[in-house]
Amino acid sequence: MIRHAALVGLLAILLAACSSGSGASCDLGTATTLASSDWPAGRRDSANTGRIVATIPAGTAATATCIFPRAMAARLSGAASRGDCVDGQGAITTTPIVGGLGDEPRLIVASADGIVHVLDLEGNEITLRNDIDLAAPVNSPLIGADDSIFVTAKSGVTRRFSGETGERLFSATLMDSILAAPNLGPDGVVYAGTQGGFFGAVCTNGILRFQSLLGSISTPAAITADATDPERTVVLVAAENGRVQAFDDERGNLKWTFFTSARIMRSAIVIDETREVFIVGDTEGFVFAGSIGSGKPIRSDGSDLVPYRAGRCAPSESAICRSDNDCDGESCLGERIVAAPALGSNRIYIATEGGRSENGSVTTPGAVHAISLEFDGRPADWVWTAPVGGEIMSSPAVIVDDNREVLIVGVDIDICAADEPAADCVCGDGSCEPIIRGSVLALEDGQPLWAIDLPNRIGLASPSIRKSDGGVTIYIGTEAGQLFEISWPAA
Repeated sequence: MIRHAALVGLLAILLAACSSGSGASCDLGTATTLASSDWPAGRRDSANTGRIVATIPAGTAATATCIFPRAMAARLSGAASRGDCVDGQGAITTTPIVGGLGDEPRLIVASADGIVHVLDLEGNEITLRNDIDLAAPVNSPLIGADDSIFVTAKSGVTRRFSGETGERLFSATLMDSILAAPNLGPDGVVYAGTQGGFFGAVCTNGILRFQSLLGSISTPAAITADATDPERTVVLVAAENGRVQAFDDERGNLKWTFFTSARIMRSAIVIDETREVFIVGDTEGFVFAGSIGSGKPIRSDGSDLVPYRAGRCAPSESAICRSDNDCDGESCLGERIVAAPALGSNRIYIATEGGRSENGSVTTPGAVHAISLEFDGRPADWVWTAPVGGEIMSSPAVIVDDNREVLIVGVDIDICAADEPAADCVCGDGSCEPIIRGSVLALEDGQPLWAIDLPNRIGLASPSIRKSDGGVTIYIGTEAGQLFEISWPAA
């Protein structure tokens, strides 16, 4: 109650500082917009889809190289060669963002120690005139079309930095922990939500354009064209209490409210702009879709959209199910969705975490469900299940190439949970101490094209993809503070 009262008091001060009140005019200067090729908050593109259009390499050979922290590896071991990599000072639980200054693309990587690292594509850290250090764990950065770097931190600050010099250009404080990346409207307004439930739209001059209290927020906002007014945009926000709300971007007027069946944790809203539909998953395994214009579970043509259920039959916890009718007398238990879906051309890809026992070990492996965008009560087009002991907390990304789609997904696997534990597992009295290692896979039609094993847990770190004439390059971090580059060359 004290924190809530303090927050309300802060909002009153901020609003009083803006003479026009709610729907304040923003002195934006040069508006910062997003190019359609950018992957801003949470490795999402400007339509919040987790999709990149690129040529999928014909071959199935991929190689991984640890490219960060190179300088630390050289300093500690004397080994300066590319690939000699030790643990970083801060875990990377964010998405590496590929952006850059003109023809010189860079990697922007945020770590749990509060530092935002700017690297070249070889993994060399670029020294800026000013360090970008927020002194608190930070979320995935966002890059504006003018190469500004936007970052939110668990300390409650939202800041904008020059991508060229690191100079701080803007700072706002929401006075509560921010657990998700910011997002940016076409007029330069920054949108961010907090663990305490405050959601704010902040102009780049520090004026609060509008605010609302929703419930704890752990996902970035989604921004898309307003289906009822093409001259405006609409801002969609998901709260952990299962509430999805849409606001107009000018005054923050509430347009509609939609409720899922359970909590929404880190599963960002995905926007299908072609069908004018939003998609979101919850921790009971339900995947909902609804009209951007009305918030109702209907398509733009008015036909119904039936929720999809990602579930396992229990107590056997083996067969995939959508309802109890699929389980021969057993119950269908929903799989936890705690990562953002990825949108393909005609499918939505849903990653599920996997079940856990009371001691925290994984009991039911995670899975990836490929669902038709038509929903309609159909089963998934395909389901890929992780190995025993596997969990998925990382958001997948999809590469779209004409009639082909390949999903890049990060999986954490307890290598001691297999029927034949790895040699370095410590086992005794019929039990093994968990050893978690990451794996990155490329899935096409439910079948792995290749898999890359990493030495440490991936956790919440999600992949980003850079396309090039020679194939595609995938970047992903680990909880040990390492950044890996996975090269998938054209055959």
